[in-house]
Amino acid sequence: MKLHFGIDKQPLNGFINIDPTKQRINFGDLNPICEASEAKTIIINEMLNYVDINNIPQVLQSILTRLRHKGVVTIIFTDVHEVGRTIKTGGIDIVNALVFGKGQARKQSLFGMKQVIDILKGTGLNILSKEVSDCTVTIKAQRP
Repeated sequence: MKLHFGIDKQPLNGFINIDPTKQRINFGDLNPICEASEAKTIIINEMLNYVDINNIPQVLQSILTRLRHKGVVTIIFTDVHEVGRTIKTGGIDIVNALVFGKGQARKQSLFGMKQVIDILKGTGLNILSKEVSDCTVTIKAQRP
C-alpha cells in the first residue's frame, strides 16, 4: 500500500491520496485508511505545515506507525530557517505563499528540519537523505 498526504496536491497514481482539508481525518485512528505496518511508501507533501505546531509530533508519529519494515517515508515541508534566509536575502515576494499557503487552506506552523529528523529518529527510522531547495526541505527515511 502507498499513502500520499497532501494539501491541494495532484493525486498520485497507485497511491491512496489523502487531503485533510477535503476529507475529515482522525490522525489518532488511521485504521480505516491503512492498518499499522501496512504501507510500503508514505509521502507527506507539505501537509505538516497545515497542522498546529503542538500536534505535529503526534500526527507524524501516527502516520509513521503505518509504515512497514523496509518501508520509506518522504516528508516535504517549508522550513522556517530557509524562510528566514530568503527574507534576509531580499526574497520577500515569495515568502507570503511559503508562510501562509495558497488557496483556501492556511498554513498553521513553520518548523525546522532538525525537529522532523528528531521525530523520525525517535521512532527508530534511519535517515536516507535530506535535501533543501529554495525554502522546501525533503527528507527520506526508512524503517529498519
